[in-house]
Amino acid sequence: METPNYYSVIPANVRYDKKLKDKAKLLYGEITALSNKDGYCWATNGYFANLYEVSNTTISTLIRNLVEQGYLESQIIYKEGSKEIEKRLLKIVHTPIKENLNRYLKKVKEPIKENLKENNTRIIKEEEERENKNPFTFYENNFGLMSSYIALNINTYLDDGLTEELIIEAMKEAIDNNARSWKYVKTILNNCLNENITTVEQYRAKQIEFKNKKANKITTTKKQEVTYNTDFSEYDEYARRE
Repeated sequence: METPNYYSVIPANVRYDKKLKDKAKLLYGEITALSNKDGYCWATNGYFANLYEVSNTTISTLIRNLVEQGYLESQIIYKEGSKEIEKRLLKIVHTPIKENLNRYLKKVKEPIKENLKENNTRIIKEEEERENKNPFTFYENNFGLMSSYIALNINTYLDDGLTEELIIEAMKEAIDNNARSWKYVKTILNNCLNENITTVEQYRAKQIEFKNKKANKITTTKKQEVTYNTDFSEYDEYARRE
């Protein structure tokens, strides 16, 4: 990935805050560098994880650390008219930090400001392309903040041979059925393991097979309910009398 061209700001109150993890301080600087003039950053956990070569769970922990200490605010944006998550915004909320950042940005030249805007735009496009390919990112974009327990579950399913696409497919089904819970997703994935289904193609084929069997069963039941009188003896007796 091309290295973005921007500057970051880590003020003293962040650098010397003993309640912050060292990596959280570094991540904070990255977020200030990616933030627009209003202090918002659109980059996802997947982007930061790829940048620093750590897991999404690690990034979630670091962001939670910054949020709990009052340096960041995490805001979820939902798609209009639905409960589906469109994106997550990180906003710098600590007043001294905002003042330092704004003072610094006033000193930079316009080309650097333009690069900052282009960097955010490029990152958003990259993440939109990747969000449907990474189960960790997909979960956080559509279910919320990921716990270490769920991250461990996903890694276990991957180790068991399930593909990333299949895990995402299970999450999509949960969303479509208005059952946005990890317990529901686990039920689907456990059934896949029991039936040796490891890919999206196999899963969809099994769904089609199940729906066809269900449709055939309903048709057969209806046929059994419709009976015809094939005894013509009464008609023959009537005909002879005529």
